[in-house]
Amino acid sequence: MKTADLIAKEARTLPENLAREVLDFIHFLEQKFPVGRSGRTGTPQWDRVRLDTRGWHFDREEANARK
Repeated sequence: MKTADLIAKEARTLPENLAREVLDFIHFLEQKFPVGRSGRTGTPQWDRVRLDTRGWHFDREEANARK
């Protein structure tokens, strides 16, 4: 039996108010971890991150001096 089937089986035994809580949690997970067509979860929002590092310089000595 697949996990989704087990979840459905357990949810059927819950009172209506708790079943709604389970459904709300499923919707929360769907928003937090979007599932693409491949069925694999993606990293939420990371594909939208853009960093402009032009003109940025890393000075190891200066960074170590901050400790």
